[in-house]
Amino acid sequence: AKRTPVFTNETISRMAKVDDLHFKMEVFQKTGSFKIRGALNAIMNLSEEDAKQGVVTHSSGNHAQAVALAAKIRGIPAHIVVPENAPRVKVAAIEHYGGKLHFCGLDLEDRESTMKRVQEEQGGCPFIPPFNAVDTICGQGTIGLELMEQTENKLDAIVVPVSGGGMISGIAIAA
Repeated sequence: AKRTPVFTNETISRMAKVDDLHFKMEVFQKTGSFKIRGALNAIMNLSEEDAKQGVVTHSSGNHAQAVALAAKIRGIPAHIVVPENAPRVKVAAIEHYGGKLHFCGLDLEDRESTMKRVQEEQGGCPFIPPFNAVDTICGQGTIGLELMEQTENKLDAIVVPVSGGGMISGIAIAA
């Protein structure tokens, strides 16, 4: 993961009736999202013993790409379970980063059962969760550390979009 810039925007700040809104530009990460922070932290924190079998995850997009790239950086295989209707652009990116694709049905139960099967086939390789794990949350928390440093701790509030909760958890802990 790389340190991303913080931008401001006069028009949006004026519309919000505040002096300066700051925007952390995670879109500039190699995979296009903050997800690389959590995936890289989780994969780099694996022991040599755990890492040698590779990793597995399930995701239809950004986390899948991040795990594939992080595993490539570490030099280990990444088994990525994706639903059969995953966007082609995401599938192509996962393949580009070296992820080994395993397609599944459309619901969470299908993702998890396929992932468990792949995990067993690969000798019990570690699962890299998309948001609800300490190493993932800590990696995503680096956004908050950078943001506080880049704004000299002069923020009144931090607004974070929420899906699974890993990014907001990490930022809240860091800030």
